[in-house]
Amino acid sequence: MNYDSPFIFSFISEVADSGNIALNYSQQPMTIWKKVLIMDSIFDFYPSIEIVTPDDFGMISDGLVVMEGMSFIAMLGNKTTGEFITHRYVVQKNELIEPKITTHLSGDVLLSLTSYHNLLDVKNSMAWMNMISLIALELGVTVLKVMGTPVIEPTVGFDTWYQINETVETFLKRKMAPRAFSQSNPTSPYITFINCRGEFYFASIDFLFKQPAINLLPYKFSSEKDQSYDMYAIKNFYTMQGGLDINKSNYNRKTFYRNQFGIVNIGTAGDGELSQINTHIGPGAGQVLFRKDLIMPLIGTDFSDYGLYEDKEMNFYEAFKNSLFIDSTMYLRMEITINFNPLAVSGKTILLMLASTLKDKGNVATEYNGNWLIIGSRHFYDVDQVPFTRLIIAKSRILIGSHPFGKRFLI
Repeated sequence: MNYDSPFIFSFISEVADSGNIALNYSQQPMTIWKKVLIMDSIFDFYPSIEIVTPDDFGMISDGLVVMEGMSFIAMLGNKTTGEFITHRYVVQKNELIEPKITTHLSGDVLLSLTSYHNLLDVKNSMAWMNMISLIALELGVTVLKVMGTPVIEPTVGFDTWYQINETVETFLKRKMAPRAFSQSNPTSPYITFINCRGEFYFASIDFLFKQPAINLLPYKFSSEKDQSYDMYAIKNFYTMQGGLDINKSNYNRKTFYRNQFGIVNIGTAGDGELSQINTHIGPGAGQVLFRKDLIMPLIGTDFSDYGLYEDKEMNFYEAFKNSLFIDSTMYLRMEITINFNPLAVSGKTILLMLASTLKDKGNVATEYNGNWLIIGSRHFYDVDQVPFTRLIIAKSRILIGSHPFGKRFLI
């Protein structure tokens, strides 16, 4: 890469962390970095970053200029368009991963950093009396100090909740999200995370699916010669279907609870309430790729007993049922590599329009078109220090017309 490249990576320490002398790597050529990898996922509460740089003279390793807990502002983007991924991180580890045999300490240094919010997230014991979504909002703003406007989907149900020697991450992911219930999306599980743009989410999967896409023009396949200048070219991809190991237990789940009188609930198909997988698959047009006769009203594929619930707590019980289906709601997945896009981060949706060789489908691959939810993003340099974005995207329904297996396999 030459010095006129529009891409920059800025890595600047906070002044207070370096003896009033900030470590400023914003003016250095991109070639000083052998690797920069920025990562987030809706399944990982905090984003992270890995940086590899050559340290031929031991300035980092021997000089100890980068130490655990130091905070840095990392910014990757395009100075021409003014679009950047910016977040504050703290150093987790500083490792000499490829030492060189010389007369002094030298080699390649790996810096592993986590979100600054992670440093603020210490174990605490509190009693909270409020709706779950408002508790999540308060924890995000007052404890984690998230900036901007959090994406919080309102929940119903007012109760007392106990955070017992737990971090915010543990409390929200293990206690609050599985009990969060939305009237707008009553069959959808909640998820919570912070992406690499520092945006804090506490919302249902269906809520995320329904967001408008970040791109007006769709991403598509392009010929190899066009990929260098086509901003919406998909450079690489592979597809994934969740499969039997993810979905089998969710085909026909039976869940049980006892009311305030100790009586086991009676569902429409005998003891227990039956939740079938197709009732939890997300919004949108299209079909679910399951064999129909496996979704039967009298056969349970898994059983869960959730204990005692009073009448006023039934929303929390419904939320628990929803949480069991979280992987199945995103069982159709694809990994795509595109030109660097700082807006393409976890929690957003992206629009695809893919071509097909089948004329009876109008040469359009309808099953892969439309909006997909970004469930993981990785922004990185290739060997030429040109940044790319690799996304894991998901949806739950695909649009299929006439199909020989339609009567038995498409729901």
